[in-house]
Amino acid sequence: MKLDWIKVRSLLTPERVGLVDPLKKIEWTYKEINARAENLAHYLKQQGVVKGDRVALYAPNDLSYFDVLLASIKLGAIFIPLNWRLKPIEIKRVIEDAEPKLILHSSQISERLSFVDASLLSLDVDSEAYNEICESPNHVEFQSESLELDTPVMLIYTTGTTGDPKGAIITHNGMVNNSMNTIMSWNITHDDVTIASAPMFHIAGLSGIIIPLLLIGGKVIIDRFFDGAHTNELIKQYKPTMLFMVPTMYYGLISTEKFSKNNLESVHTFVAGGSPPLKEVVNYFVKENIPLINSYGLTEAGPNNFKLTGDIALQHPFSIGYPSFFVEAKIVDENDKEVEQGQVGELLIAGQHTFDGYWNNPEETKKAFLGAYVRTGDLAKKDENGLFYIVDRKKEMIITGGENVFPSEVEKVLNDDPCVKNAVVVGYEHPRYGQSVGAALIYDGDRSNITALEQHAYNNLAGYKTPKQYLFLDAFPVNSVGKIDKREISRLLNELSFVEINH
Repeated sequence: MKLDWIKVRSLLTPERVGLVDPLKKIEWTYKEINARAENLAHYLKQQGVVKGDRVALYAPNDLSYFDVLLASIKLGAIFIPLNWRLKPIEIKRVIEDAEPKLILHSSQISERLSFVDASLLSLDVDSEAYNEICESPNHVEFQSESLELDTPVMLIYTTGTTGDPKGAIITHNGMVNNSMNTIMSWNITHDDVTIASAPMFHIAGLSGIIIPLLLIGGKVIIDRFFDGAHTNELIKQYKPTMLFMVPTMYYGLISTEKFSKNNLESVHTFVAGGSPPLKEVVNYFVKENIPLINSYGLTEAGPNNFKLTGDIALQHPFSIGYPSFFVEAKIVDENDKEVEQGQVGELLIAGQHTFDGYWNNPEETKKAFLGAYVRTGDLAKKDENGLFYIVDRKKEMIITGGENVFPSEVEKVLNDDPCVKNAVVVGYEHPRYGQSVGAALIYDGDRSNITALEQHAYNNLAGYKTPKQYLFLDAFPVNSVGKIDKREISRLLNELSFVEINH
């Protein structure tokens, strides 16, 4: 089966503009997008890339995401968008697990690839050489591979509970079904325009609105690095009709001095996802009578699983809504029995849009499923109207500004410091990021000077994973069964005056 959807789109609407890069002041029609992807596919094939090989990209939001993804689809290769916010050692672990044939990279941020085998660094996507390959005037049509729907199209890496990276396998079937569900649930048409501000190395940033919009023939404005003031200017200039951002980005948007409600007049659909709703953001949208849809998903499922109408979003601003088209959702107790309405349990999701397991990791794959259902690790409840709400994390993952942090990974780094006798890492409330990372320590050192500890954390963890507050204790609080009381630690951290550690 030919799954090369960009070629079909280029035939249906060849002269319609699909992508715009404000930084480069260039726009591309669907005919040109397809031609770029075919030119790059020829190049990758010459480099030895064949069906089933992995092709990685390390870049901020950029045209190259579309070039490499669409070229990979033509080749039957598997696209890996790398998280450029990770530290060199973290990126090295991902590369060792995925074993890509080559890595295309942005020279602007390539210093974090220092631990990666230099022979894998194929092409600088910021270079003139890359542009000449993709824009070659001697375009030759590429004969796309025939693929099955269950063929992997992407590997999106997450960090497991052990701190080891896990590559979630997204199949063509999963990608297309998520897009179809999204198009129907959010009433997306070819007249819609969005600004791609969320990081495209995340499933939500790439598949939340962007891929569905391109499938149907809409327009995507590329926002290389999100900045509240700059993105406000893009909204004024390009007048998007749909926006997807994580809550902390909406916070940055509405809190900048350049913000005006009038900037948002063109937008008919606002979608927030990637982390729990922020009260300040919700309160603003409710006050202004603007519906804000809480999108719920995860790398392993979706990312879009629920739908909300505008009226319901305003009346129930913290709900994630009803299950979307062709999505099954249920809430189960610790014995995997479905709970009654109003009771809290783990949310499970099933459908053709879910992932196909973890790359070369059958043990973790088995844990991720209950039959056809994906275990989300989130605690949820359903009200009398059938609306779903996320209550808490079943797992102890911290979501800070849309980024996932596993406490065990941070604890392991902190405990390597000789002065740290024991560390417990938890999330605490933050007005902008939803949660921040905090650490309670049994510390045998100078508590008034922890510069070395902070530097140790920063050297071994991505900035968003490093603790922003430290709580020094002589003993950890325990609960009634003698276990460390992490809720009490979180409460104590919330009581501390907030001092941002600017990493």
